[in-house]
Amino acid sequence: MAQGYAVSTLRFNMTHNQIEIGCDRSGTPNDNKNHSKTVTSRNLDCPFRLYSRKYSKSTTWTRKVKDPGHSHDATENIMANPAFRKFNVKETSQIAQISE
Repeated sequence: MAQGYAVSTLRFNMTHNQIEIGCDRSGTPNDNKNHSKTVTSRNLDCPFRLYSRKYSKSTTWTRKVKDPGHSHDATENIMANPAFRKFNVKETSQIAQISE
């Protein structure tokens, strides 16, 4: 978040203690042909992915970044991104302090 990019959990497998985190702009853009209204999609097929796994005999998580790059620019105003607006007032102020 401090870099102007929001991430979200794409997949979580509790059985194998695996998690896949991706950019909130990942995913293919929606096709507007089937909608009666003109709708827009925030998805830009951003390739950023982070995989993490906790092995049963370990207390630490391993991380692997599949693609560290983004296919879009960072958000300059964090409140312009819907993913950031999910936070409460205290969390938003902490994010703003980190971003300075």
